[in-house]
Amino acid sequence: MDKTLIRQSALKYWKEFLATPAAAAMARNWQEFLRERMQGNQGAYFGFYALPSEFDVMSDLRMLGATVHLPRVLSKTEITFYRYLEQGEPVTALVKGSFGIQEPGPDARPVDPTPADTLIVPSVSANAEGYRLGRGGGYYDRLAEKEGFRQMYKCALIPEKLLDAAFKEESHDLRLNKIVTEERIVSYP
Repeated sequence: MDKTLIRQSALKYWKEFLATPAAAAMARNWQEFLRERMQGNQGAYFGFYALPSEFDVMSDLRMLGATVHLPRVLSKTEITFYRYLEQGEPVTALVKGSFGIQEPGPDARPVDPTPADTLIVPSVSANAEGYRLGRGGGYYDRLAEKEGFRQMYKCALIPEKLLDAAFKEESHDLRLNKIVTEERIVSYP
């Protein structure tokens, strides 16, 4: 099936999903995932500030006292991450950036990933092998090709119904290590 059609259908489903009790179940699984991940790992979280049609990953990261870096769109093809939370507390202000998304302001410090860090990837769907489908800009696919980001642990939150989407991954597509759904936490070795 065509990625564009899958993406359109998935985005429509996401809008409906976020207003259902299943979204609360996804939140519980997300909290469980974070607690387990934080127990054995002191790395930072490279997250994202959610659009209205995306799951809010930031609230739980803040509540659990995580160190979080957020992206700033630099061009039509590139994002760079900047320090936002240190142990759950903001260290820089957010400003409305590209696409109307909250981004770290001009005083924020850029950061480089370490192998201990976790990349939380905004995703609309995934195929059976754990390759994610994003919004179509390719920002995270290109990011994952960069040194440092390749070795990061990668996760996403995707409703159960949107797993196993019928698309064949391409060489540039980003593969996830874990996907959190409202029903389970799925591993992709």
